[in-house]
Amino acid sequence: MIVVGTALAFGLYLQGVAIVGPLKGSVLGSVEPVSAVIISVIWLGTSFTAADFLGFVMILAAVMVLIAAQRPGEKREGPEHEENL
Repeated sequence: MIVVGTALAFGLYLQGVAIVGPLKGSVLGSVEPVSAVIISVIWLGTSFTAADFLGFVMILAAVMVLIAAQRPGEKREGPEHEENL
């Protein structure tokens, strides 16, 4: 049952990346640990330590770098970005 659940979740993740694109998919995937920490603190009452806060900040900084890497008007490579001739 665990294998089926994992395969289903991974398949849905890949379908979502196909819909929103690889950049947005990677940004959303990067924010997942942050949301897991927030939910565990609120819902389960776990403690939030200094190491958790440091990881939280580092993940958010990585997300900002990913977002800043895509600048408007930037030429993208790959078959999904080729113009029809």
